[in-house]
Amino acid sequence: MTRSLLADYTEAFETLARAGAAAYRTQYGVLPDLSHVAFKFSSPTLYDEYASQAVPLGKVIRKQFNGREITWCQLNTPMQAGKLKLEWLEIIHPGKDPHHLSGVASLGYHVPGLADVVKIESSNPEIIFRYQGKSAAELVI
Repeated sequence: MTRSLLADYTEAFETLARAGAAAYRTQYGVLPDLSHVAFKFSSPTLYDEYASQAVPLGKVIRKQFNGREITWCQLNTPMQAGKLKLEWLEIIHPGKDPHHLSGVASLGYHVPGLADVVKIESSNPEIIFRYQGKSAAELVI
C-alpha cells in the first residue's frame, strides 16, 4: 500500500485543523474543539488496510452505526497545536455508502449544545469541516 493512515491524518491536522476551527468561529463566534478526523473509502480492501494500520496507533473499537461498520481509534499519542488536540480517528466502512475517493473526508469538531450538524467547505474540495453537538468520545460510548 502506498498510502498511510498516519501520513493522511497528520497532513489533515497540520494543514486544515486550525482553518476549520477558525471558519466556525468567524461565522458563529464560538471556537469549537477538534473531535476527530474521518476517513471514507471507495473499497472494503482500503478500509481494511487503514483499519489494520490503526491498531498500533491506539485503542481500536469497532462499532455498528446506522447499518455500517465504523472503526474508531483513540490515539496513543494525540496531536496538539495550541488549543487543538486530535485524539480520535473515525474509519468508515464503504459497504453501505462507498465514497468516490479513499482517505480523509472530513474533520469533525465538537460544539457543545449544537442541535444540528453544520458543514463548512475547506480549502480542499474533497474535505469538509463538520461541526456537531457530540464529540467522538461521546459517539464511541
